[in-house]
Amino acid sequence: MINYISMFARKKQLQKPIKSTRKDVVTFLYRSLDEIKDSDYIFVWDLDKTYLDTDFSGFRKMIKIIFEQGVKKRNVPGTDQLVRSLAKCNNPFPIFFISASPPQLQEKIFEKWTHDRILPYGFYTKDNLKNLNFGRWSRLTNHIGFKIQALMELRLLISKNTKMICWGDDSESDATIYSLFSDICSHKLTDKETRCLLKEFSILEDQIDLILELRDQRDCFDPVHRVYINLAVDTDPEYYRKYGRRFMAVETSFEVALDLFQRGFLNLEGVKDVAKSLVDFYNFKPFQLEKAYDLLAKRSRLSNTADELLRPLLIDMKLIQKDYKPSVGLVPEGEFPLEKDFSSVVRPWIPERIDYLSDY
Repeated sequence: MINYISMFARKKQLQKPIKSTRKDVVTFLYRSLDEIKDSDYIFVWDLDKTYLDTDFSGFRKMIKIIFEQGVKKRNVPGTDQLVRSLAKCNNPFPIFFISASPPQLQEKIFEKWTHDRILPYGFYTKDNLKNLNFGRWSRLTNHIGFKIQALMELRLLISKNTKMICWGDDSESDATIYSLFSDICSHKLTDKETRCLLKEFSILEDQIDLILELRDQRDCFDPVHRVYINLAVDTDPEYYRKYGRRFMAVETSFEVALDLFQRGFLNLEGVKDVAKSLVDFYNFKPFQLEKAYDLLAKRSRLSNTADELLRPLLIDMKLIQKDYKPSVGLVPEGEFPLEKDFSSVVRPWIPERIDYLSDY
């Protein structure tokens, strides 16, 4: 097992971010291009309401975010431990963050990662000063074009067959962003369809041109492997059915840990550490972990094999109650497949077409 803390101590002093800007996308890279390319998977994490528990409601709270010390920024419960556990189980561990926060906050956010013992490979931020000009004001609050462009730029840094495991939340349009990015990269949409859709989302013509230009710099390949959507504002999970079973709406980091365990990205120790973090630092009770466990079972996302490995460990650690059993039958699968999901015959892993402009 990797000694992640000592690795962090060794690499911390080597980090000198390389900054670049294209339109309103500002990129900070903390690793060399050779290091970034050397991985089968990368982990892409939206920052606000997905990794950090950020509250933008009200002017005072926004000002507080700007001046708040990095170490005082709060995590979405369990996300710091989830990232550390993933780092222990995946070597290398290329993790990138995307945020509509201004680039001026980069140092404070990096201070937070340092406090959390997180080693990001890169960070994409939004320079809204460029959007104060007349005709570009819609970009101040519309982040769809910014995030798709950032993902396109990230795609050029990684190997042509590298896949992305992505995190977002329901406070903005992260599911639409990741799905559109997937469809554009795989050429499911014609140029005309892409332009029409992006215009419907108020993306300006010059950014649409750049997105298509960035797309054409790589061969046709869909890099989006898995997407977790944190339900930060209590959106109905059924809304995400239209994006296919590759997308998973979650309420806790524990659900994500369970799914990542089944998919081979997290070990038993990692799942235990995430659950223990929720109990020790966020006052989670056994019934809350049991509820998260049951949600996966009810959605046909938990296998008998995983249950046989996980439940005894969690009971032994007193993280769930001794008599707990899932309320529904589990999927009788010997091995959880990485490329598809159990119920792909009921609902596709990746739909052929998605109606982006309707709620369902």
